[in-house]
Formats: sequence, structure tokens, C-alpha cells
Amino acid sequence: MEGAKAGYCPHVKTTASSSIRLGRNVAKLRQSLKLTQEALAEKLDVSTRHVQSIEGGLRVPSLA
Repeated sequence: MEGAKAGYCPHVKTTASSSIRLGRNVAKLRQSLKLTQEALAEKLDVSTRHVQSIEGGLRVPSLA
């Protein structure tokens, strides 16, 4: 989709609180697995900054 924001899906409504909650859950799970943000990013083939943005509630991860 040209011009669409990365991580945006028109069929899913997210609120700031839901993306913050999701980010906290991702961080807790990552920590329980004893992974750094860098290690998780490498496993997911994304940038460390992307993981930071998800954990900070700034981005919603793609489920694709």
C-alpha cells in the first residue's frame, strides 16, 4: 500500500494504552527469556531501534 504507515493496519484499532501495554508485555517476555533488545532484534531480523519502539509503545509489531 503506497503511502501507508509501516505497522499500520486499517482493520485493527489500537490505542496508546494498548500499544504501551503490548510493549511492556514484549519487554517482560524478552527479559524472562534472558534476551537483550539486541539479541531479540537479531532473532526477529529487525533493528534494535524497532524493538525499542515496540517496547516503548511507539510502534505496533506486524503479525505478518
